[in-house]
Amino acid sequence: EGGTMRWSAMLSVKFGGTDTDGDGIQDGDEPSGSTDANGNFSISSNQNLTNFRVVIKGVENVTIDQDNPGTAITSAFTFLTPPGEFGVASPMTTEIVARMNDGLDKDAAIAAIKSDYGFSDDVDITKDYIAEKVTNSAYAQMHNIAAAITVVLQAVESSNSSATSLANKLRSMKTNIQGFVGSNVSVIKQASNPTQAVTSMKENSSFNVDIRLNQFNVYLNEQVTLTSHAV
Repeated sequence: EGGTMRWSAMLSVKFGGTDTDGDGIQDGDEPSGSTDANGNFSISSNQNLTNFRVVIKGVENVTIDQDNPGTAITSAFTFLTPPGEFGVASPMTTEIVARMNDGLDKDAAIAAIKSDYGFSDDVDITKDYIAEKVTNSAYAQMHNIAAAITVVLQAVESSNSSATSLANKLRSMKTNIQGFVGSNVSVIKQASNPTQAVTSMKENSSFNVDIRLNQFNVYLNEQVTLTSHAV
């Protein structure tokens, strides 16, 4: 399967793979690969990938955000997509997965996110917002939101240990995205660019000191399937 990964813009990342056992970790027997400089990737497998998601790992000092070309990111993050979705992996698709982790189906999760962020029915949060914003300003606002979500995902990644289950990490993602991005969505959408959107979010919240972690120690033995195109 092929796709494209994006952050606030295109990314060049170390790992994109299919998570066949649902733990959010690249295992040796799971198909994987790296993106090209434009964030495109292709993964081959003999397995039926319909029920699996793709996991995209942004690696510190390796992954490059093409909004800031030539400079590697300094904090890691993970992008996910809903099962069977191979086209785009992005902060938006990751929030969809986080909401599905709380029991919503994909359509309900998408509807809830669009409602929270004030997007109309004709806006598709699973699309490549960087390509779409050329002709639709709603996707420029989505780009701002995606940049803010990514900063939250980086904070969650750095605050959880390698032993944290994917289910618990997803709970932490959902809580913190709603707390920091959802609570500041108006100023984020109104920002002139993604960098300003992140600055506005931080200025309007106690972001630097108040990441809300869910300290669960129970591992939920659930099948998590990963497939994505990242934006």
